[in-house]
Amino acid sequence: MRGIKERGPALAADFVSRPSSVTSKGQTTIPAEIRREANIQAGDKVRFRLNEGRVVLEKVQEVDDVWNAGQSAMLSEWDDPEQDVYND
Repeated sequence: MRGIKERGPALAADFVSRPSSVTSKGQTTIPAEIRREANIQAGDKVRFRLNEGRVVLEKVQEVDDVWNAGQSAMLSEWDDPEQDVYND
């Protein structure tokens, strides 16, 4: 992997760092490798957070995606005919 791998004293794992310029309008480009690793695609929402003097970019998960994942996990017992849910 080309690029900078850093390990800070407070970090538990390696992370990838890529430079990106900021335009006069405050816009920047998320480097392709970062987009791939974070599964960020065109149209996705991202959030910027300040954390101890650092700017953190994270992908925003839509509420529907979170709700659907929760419902799927909760209802998965109905997929198993061995479960006793059919006998209630």
